[in-house]
Amino acid sequence: MKKITFFLVAVLLNISAMATVWTSAGATATGFGTQLPNAGKSEANPIIITTPEQWMYAAGLANGATTPTVIVADTMRAKCFALGDNLDFNNLAGAKTFGQLTAGAIFDGKGFSISNIILDGTKLANPAAQALFTTVNTATVKNLGLTGSGSITGLSGSAGIACTATTSIISNCYNTTPVSGDIVSTPSANTKAFNIGGIVGQSTNSTIQDCHNTGTITGAGRCAGISGIVGGTSNLITRCYNTGAVNGVFLNTTTGSNYGDSGGILGYTGVAVTVESCYNTGNVTVTVGGSTGNSYVGGIVGSGVAAGASIHNCYNTGSVTLATSTAYPAASSAGGITGSTAAAVTNCYNTGTVTNTKTPPISGLGGIIGLNTARGIPVNCYTLAGVGYNDGLTSGAYVSTTVIKDILGLQDPAFITTLNNGQNPVKWKVDNTPQTNNGYPILTLAIATGLNPVYQNEVVVSVKDKAIQLLNDAFSIEVYNVVGTCLINKQNLAVSSVITMPHAGVYLIRAKTDKGISVQKILIQ
Repeated sequence: MKKITFFLVAVLLNISAMATVWTSAGATATGFGTQLPNAGKSEANPIIITTPEQWMYAAGLANGATTPTVIVADTMRAKCFALGDNLDFNNLAGAKTFGQLTAGAIFDGKGFSISNIILDGTKLANPAAQALFTTVNTATVKNLGLTGSGSITGLSGSAGIACTATTSIISNCYNTTPVSGDIVSTPSANTKAFNIGGIVGQSTNSTIQDCHNTGTITGAGRCAGISGIVGGTSNLITRCYNTGAVNGVFLNTTTGSNYGDSGGILGYTGVAVTVESCYNTGNVTVTVGGSTGNSYVGGIVGSGVAAGASIHNCYNTGSVTLATSTAYPAASSAGGITGSTAAAVTNCYNTGTVTNTKTPPISGLGGIIGLNTARGIPVNCYTLAGVGYNDGLTSGAYVSTTVIKDILGLQDPAFITTLNNGQNPVKWKVDNTPQTNNGYPILTLAIATGLNPVYQNEVVVSVKDKAIQLLNDAFSIEVYNVVGTCLINKQNLAVSSVITMPHAGVYLIRAKTDKGISVQKILIQ
């Protein structure tokens, strides 16, 4: 019995990890049958995508393909979509960005992931930004992962999930794939690649929540690790984190302004934005040349110049470096939380080293803020001794509102009360055994560390008279015996459908519905 149980578990795990694989680059088979024209009008009735070919077909329609006309006439860009399986593009040529989601559209990944996809906008006839979605406008993308050994490369706005998000919500998404801008060192580099992000390239009036990035992010100009929001940024970034390296590179030494605003969470904002309950552990580096155009680098935010912005309850443990081999403006700065800011910075701490390679070092170098304005003085913020030269500048004068603590001071359980600062509910808690942050405080809010690749659906079958009866509609039902042989494979079954089992015994039922995939073990007596 123990051997049978072990085998059942192994089969169950193997089935749960299944994904549909892209094997015929450029294929345009629909695989939808008659489902596509009638579905997608609501979140409860989405267009289900279960293969890479279906992604490609629906992507073509969302991008304005003209056939079949009956589908295009049904306003594809306002449709609702969902994944029904993991999609593996197998690092083969031919994959395409999904394109546009507009007018209330919803794309729900259902916890599934898109893996090993290669998108390179620099090789297109008309070079462009790249991401899974180019435009998310008054729409929602949620519960979706981008994973594997693929890569995203493109011009300004390239990102993991969306190039641009406008009045939209990006929720519970993550990226582990490298994202890079088209880095060049010619005078035209100012217009080449900025706003590069692990999740979103540029966001306007949108909410980015419960997202994270672990991929390396590299871009020319302004870069951000998690959200890639560096221009036209507003609204809210909350419960997000970044662990990937962020590299802002700008080597134009001959002409034009040189900018390299980079941050673990947010690269640049020129409008009021709130960044709260976020953290960064990735190393953030800006390499810049030339003598015009200020560059700012921070563990959480690179540069936030707008009044009304705020950074609350955030921490950074990654190194922050402003590197150069030439002269650059003294106003350039680096900070453990933010390089330069007009934002209110409260209840934050930094343990990452803050350095620059210019000799003598620039004065705008701080454990919390590199370059301050009168509105950017930190409140209840703490940094580890030796990580920065000072707390930043305010109209040319040093400020000293940041408290410098030693390692034991930041690891002291009593420090949690100080950091919470009377907030109710509390935002911080002790990093208990097993430690995840070297004993330094961690956030109480549940930040997703990764999505389950399979959303377990509710029970879809019941056992009745040596048969199974469906309690839900199902796109497919597969029945396996204890040695892993598929005995039954039926498609497009309606609720109350009955499937007679071959004989008594133990079976695994793999059901694919609009809510994802579930695997159940049943006993037929």
